[in-house]
Amino acid sequence: MIPAAACLCGSEFNGMMRPFCFRPRLAVTSPLTSRQSTHTTKARGRRTEVVTCIASLVATLSTACVTRAEDRASSSKSRLFQHVGTEQSSTKPLKDEELVKVKRLLDDPEVSFIRSQQAKLKLFNTAKGVFETLPELLQPGKPMYDADIVCIGELHDSGNDHAVQRLLLDALTYKLFVELRTEEGLDPALPRGRTPQQWSPQRVALGVEYFSRQQQSTLDELIYGQGDKSASSFRSRSDWDNVWQYDWALYAPTFRFCQLNLTRLIGLNIPYEAVQMVARDGIQSVPTWLKELLPEMDLSQQRHRRRFEDMLRMPLEEAVARMSLPVNEGAAPQPKLDGAYAAQVLWDEYMADSAHQYLESNPGRLVVLAGSNHVWRDAIPDRFERRSATSIKPRRAVSIIPWHGNTDPALLPRDADYILCMHGPGGGDEIASALAAQRQRLAGKSRVFPAGYV
Repeated sequence: MIPAAACLCGSEFNGMMRPFCFRPRLAVTSPLTSRQSTHTTKARGRRTEVVTCIASLVATLSTACVTRAEDRASSSKSRLFQHVGTEQSSTKPLKDEELVKVKRLLDDPEVSFIRSQQAKLKLFNTAKGVFETLPELLQPGKPMYDADIVCIGELHDSGNDHAVQRLLLDALTYKLFVELRTEEGLDPALPRGRTPQQWSPQRVALGVEYFSRQQQSTLDELIYGQGDKSASSFRSRSDWDNVWQYDWALYAPTFRFCQLNLTRLIGLNIPYEAVQMVARDGIQSVPTWLKELLPEMDLSQQRHRRRFEDMLRMPLEEAVARMSLPVNEGAAPQPKLDGAYAAQVLWDEYMADSAHQYLESNPGRLVVLAGSNHVWRDAIPDRFERRSATSIKPRRAVSIIPWHGNTDPALLPRDADYILCMHGPGGGDEIASALAAQRQRLAGKSRVFPAGYV
């Protein structure tokens, strides 16, 4: 069960999805007001469906979905260990084809190339005011390594942002796998006795803004399911072209990565119809049955509100620069935007709550991919930590913001833990360009590159 295809540099992915009856349209990080007119007619026509369905849709992650996923995971695990035994539990030799795959993986220069790009990537540590390499940041005791969730921002239409996200996800997964092997007293490079990292307590899951909680069973089919494994099937069954609408080609490699690494994909978002209700009617005017299902919402963050309004009326760099101003500076909040702002907060709170609920029920860590406006400290990360503060084990979050501007990161507000400068040596654009060239060179070729198997 070691996949013979590339995760970061591979081609068409395979995955079995299951259809779902309700097709929620999810939030994006562009201003809400620009989308309302587009969806008003559609929303009215579906009002009856929303009223009858949304209560169950907005509810917490379905126990049945989780149970079905774990059943499928257990079945997949059994099949996996039929081919990949452990020294502790089995003396059955690996099949020759598996040994060939392992040797390819250990000796593959393309894998070494990926590792070299990870070593070159630099992030600006806002707490220290210095650049650090990714290997330096992924050391025990460092915030990024110790975090329970790592939130990585994106511009939804930036292929470079998505490429670097995958590189970061793979680096964390691989780092934890090597440490797991070391703790077991095994050489990570041994072709025998290896334990897949994704079956360990150190497993990494990927939470995304692109799908809702209510699509979880569909997402689990991608990782654990059997049957139709075409990319077009997943695209259709997940209702991608209605749910998210961004360029499928930019996101497909991430889903392929998750499938090959058995990285569980978690839908974090809320059905768009609920967001529409809040934006249109305000949080106080939505139906009682819906209000009772919504997460606790903190609407008092003044810098968060100011950034939201600034993003609607000025260029990005100017809006970000204003984030460091004292709270009492800037124009007073516009009452006419109260509903739209409540909807923005709902997105942040709901995704933070989804991440919290997942980690309350599952071991390991969560990498979160979302639009950059959701990844600043006062968005998902702080709201996640607020919820986890009352848990038996308080949890920590870190935020990584890709920065496409030319401003010196030292002059940017300290509202993210790490700034990933896309321009310049060791920046995201340089790394993404190298990865794109590799993908083109390997197009259509079978590769062995799963981070969690060595």
